[in-house]
Amino acid sequence: KYMDYEKTTLKEVVALRSQAQKSLASGDESGRIKAEEAISK
Repeated sequence: KYMDYEKTTLKEVVALRSQAQKSLASGDESGRIKAEEAISK
């Protein structure tokens, strides 16, 4: 169970990081900030 939690958490962080990078590339600063903040939670 613990490894499932770790795997899920890692997938979520990778997805949010990707979203932040896409927002940065498209100039969507508020989208980038929201994604970065979600990573911190």
